[in-house]
Amino acid sequence: MIQFPLPIPPLNLNEVTIFLAISTIMLLITSELSPSYGPFDVTIEKKKLQNAAVAAGILFLASMVIKIMSILLSSL
Repeated sequence: MIQFPLPIPPLNLNEVTIFLAISTIMLLITSELSPSYGPFDVTIEKKKLQNAAVAAGILFLASMVIKIMSILLSSL
């Protein structure tokens, strides 16, 4: 078994939501602004980046729905 020097804490819903929001914004910016990447002129497939951004956005919205539902249900 691999022993890490520091324990890796589990992610909670707030951290996952922030990660998804930042990932979505970065993917959308990258897909819209950069047709090529780096000095080697490696082309980026914009459609794949846009699809990944849409998937991350849907996951972000789903996590927000879960947070809203937990707030509403805890107040009952």
